[in-house]
Amino acid sequence: IGNFRRLDSCTDGTFNERFYNPTHSQSYLLINQEICIPVGVSWLDVLMPDSNRDQVVQIVQVIIENNQREVLLLQRANTGFLDGHYTFPGGHVEHHEAILDAAFRECREETGIDLIVGNVELVLPYPGGVDFVIVAEQWEGQPLIGEPESCSDIAWFARDQLPSEATRVVKTVLKLLEEGVRFHQYQD
Repeated sequence: IGNFRRLDSCTDGTFNERFYNPTHSQSYLLINQEICIPVGVSWLDVLMPDSNRDQVVQIVQVIIENNQREVLLLQRANTGFLDGHYTFPGGHVEHHEAILDAAFRECREETGIDLIVGNVELVLPYPGGVDFVIVAEQWEGQPLIGEPESCSDIAWFARDQLPSEATRVVKTVLKLLEEGVRFHQYQD
């Protein structure tokens, strides 16, 4: 992210970790693994201040759980990228689209599920892009294959019984969230 970080002590005896990016006048706080950015500053300003916005890939991935804590995964097909593998619902954030709006749109298009409440729970920057992982807090509807031209299956899976065809990203994201990680520089 930046070239250095500093721990700021708080009045209650805890510490906040502040990341600094010397190429950008803004910095942001990581408070108890929660990313806090200044008002009026976008995620891209903080994560990739020197990037050409039109060249930065922004992806949303949506984690939807049922009452049994199973996660909903889609099997990709006919896309030329990870076909046959299971992944979370999601996709590209469109130009000038808000992150949560993209998550709500992608979820509805791909699964038929309407998100009522969703939160960005994990941010995964990588060279040239950033993935935002949104956890659905409330949702309604029955899962269905909304885009049969690019999806061959949709199913619920227990976290400890993911299909062998689940992408490494699915496994990594679930592990990071279980560990309470909210920000991770993704290298894969």
